[in-house]
Amino acid sequence: MTIQAAIDNIDAKKANMFTMEQKIQWLSEADGYVWRELYKTHEGIPAGVDFVGYDQDTEMDTELLVPEPYSNIYEHWMAAQMDLKNAESGKYTQSMIGFNNAYQTYADYYNRHHMPLQIVRQFKF
Repeated sequence: MTIQAAIDNIDAKKANMFTMEQKIQWLSEADGYVWRELYKTHEGIPAGVDFVGYDQDTEMDTELLVPEPYSNIYEHWMAAQMDLKNAESGKYTQSMIGFNNAYQTYADYYNRHHMPLQIVRQFKF
């Protein structure tokens, strides 16, 4: 899923007045969590690849980190951020439950297919 597709998806499902920059920032936050919590802790990241986030200068056809069929985490995350900013606590809670479930489903999949990095500890005597 691309940045543009994720934004189009949330705009079609949830009426809002938030700017494109805000939505891109939210997508950057979501992928930041995935990068730090999953990708950086497991084997399989190509050497030299690093996630630096998205901003208004990022190409809208940039692929987000979470692949289909798990990409619904972006919809839930952006909906939760909108609900939070609108002070709609009940909707926020439901959106975060959706995000947490979607994120955990992807994390479970990722953990099944990628070995965790082994931390080597050296003791000095």
